Amino acid sequence: MAGRTIGYGVAAVVVFVAVLFILVGGIYLCSASAPGVDVGSRATFAIGLLVVGIILMVVGVVIIWVIRTRGPAPIQQITQQVDIDLDMPGDVSVDKLKCQSCGGELSKDHVSLVQGAVMINCPYCGSTYQLTEEPKW
Repeated sequence: MAGRTIGYGVAAVVVFVAVLFILVGGIYLCSASAPGVDVGSRATFAIGLLVVGIILMVVGVVIIWVIRTRGPAPIQQITQQVDIDLDMPGDVSVDKLKCQSCGGELSKDHVSLVQGAVMINCPYCGSTYQLTEEPKW
């Protein structure tokens, strides 16, 4: 978003300078026919200002066109796979999950994640509670 704003700001400055060059070039071109003025040098200078102004105008329009046609940056997805090695020394066991209210055996289908908290929905007694892990020491 900030890049677009900066781009539009640069394009506005370039277009403003281009308009100034074109206006000053037009004034010099009109004054080239004044009596007592070197017509050739003033007309050449005026045409130079007009050409620079037109080139700057094209550059400003191209900057605006590029900003408008460039799409948003693609969303990057990062997938991370974690392998857990359970062949460590020590007691590693998987306990059956039981309902705190009725003692019914639960499966992974009864566990859900709600706003970062692990929630248990017991199909036997209908109770819903947050799973908490007690310290093992």
